[in-house]
Amino acid sequence: MSSTNFQNLEKLGKLKPHEPRLHDVESSLRVGKEELQDAKRTANSLTTRYKAANDAAHGFLLIALMARGYRTTSDPGHRQVLYELLPVLVPGATAAKDSLDRAARTRNRLIYEGSEIDISEGMIEDVIDGAENVLEEVEMIVRKLRTDLAAKQERNSQR
Repeated sequence: MSSTNFQNLEKLGKLKPHEPRLHDVESSLRVGKEELQDAKRTANSLTTRYKAANDAAHGFLLIALMARGYRTTSDPGHRQVLYELLPVLVPGATAAKDSLDRAARTRNRLIYEGSEIDISEGMIEDVIDGAENVLEEVEMIVRKLRTDLAAKQERNSQR
C-alpha cells in the first residue's frame, strides 16, 4: 500500500495524520506487553484473557500505524481498519491477519452486542500467537523509530 492509499483512507475519514512521539510509542508498547501478560495469566477469566490479547494486538498495530505518521479515528470500525492494514504495517505478521480479524469481530460481539460466546483456551492462544507475531515486527519498527527520531532531534538541535 502506497502513501497515496493512506492518504485516501485519510480523505475517507478512517485515518488522521499523527506525528509519532517516542514517549507515546514507548508507553503504548509497555501497555501492550502488559496486556499480553494478562492474556497469558491463567488466573484471569477466559473472557478477560481474550480481551487482553485482542487489546494488545490492537495496540501493537496502532504503534505500527503511528510510525507511518497516522492514527485511526475513534469512529466505529476503527479497529477493523488496523486489521485491514496489517499486511502493510507488519508484513512479517501477515499470517496473523485472519485470526486477529476474527478475534476483533468476536470482541465486538462480546462488548457491543452482548453476545454469549464461549471463549476457549484455543481461541485465546490464537490471539496471543497473533499478537506476539505483530509484537516482533513492532519491536523492529520501534527500534527504527527511536533511531529516526533521535537523528531528527539531533538535526534540529544543530540548527
